[in-house]
Amino acid sequence: MSEDTPSKTPKHDADPKAGSDPDPDRRPVGDPESPDGSSPPRGGEVSREEDARTDPAGESPSGGTGESSDPGKETDEASGPAGLERLQAQLEEKQAQLEERDSEIEKFRDDRARLLADMDNYRKRVNRDRKYANQTLMEELLPVLDNFHLALGAIGQATDEEGTASPRLDSLRKGVEMVFQGLQSVLVNSGLKEIDARSGERFDTKFHEAAATEETLLVEEDHIVRQLRKGYEFRERLIRPAHVVVARLPAEPEEGDRED
Repeated sequence: MSEDTPSKTPKHDADPKAGSDPDPDRRPVGDPESPDGSSPPRGGEVSREEDARTDPAGESPSGGTGESSDPGKETDEASGPAGLERLQAQLEEKQAQLEERDSEIEKFRDDRARLLADMDNYRKRVNRDRKYANQTLMEELLPVLDNFHLALGAIGQATDEEGTASPRLDSLRKGVEMVFQGLQSVLVNSGLKEIDARSGERFDTKFHEAAATEETLLVEEDHIVRQLRKGYEFRERLIRPAHVVVARLPAEPEEGDRED
């Protein structure tokens, strides 16, 4: 059998005219491995493509205008008449807002002062009502006190058939006085106070009420002759004035009466 001889690949001779490539990875122009298979654009073509991407109105792709901004020009516009008018309008608007806030603050202060006054008046009214809560009860008990005074006066004037004080009447008087004193003690501790008008005392409209007048020389004019009914105060408030008889000077006799 004949032995198989390995096939030999023919070798191509290198082109003597082509020099050795120093960078074997560099692709030549028109390299089929390029993404679009075309040769890269040259410098002139690049500038034409950038010009084509520019907006026809002269705006750059970033949205700005082709003209460069001038800071000096903007400063002149801001400091010009139009800019001053705009600043003046803004200043007036802020001033109006401040005045509106000031008026609101003043209104809130007035409301607060009014509420504090109302609360103070309410507190005083509650304390006053609490202080005089028993006034109606005291006024209803005044006739009872008057009856006790009348009863004690009647017992003191009562006598038996012989004109002497009876031991039984004396015991009755003492019992009534004990009950009356107990009732008076409770009322006084609750704030009731007697107004005892005495003979010769000057008539005072704050505490006295003139039930009648009487001509007399024993008591000065406009002074109390006697008391008919006691007055009372409840916690420094007059609930009933004392009924009294007031003195007045006797009338001068007429000329005819003097001759007689």
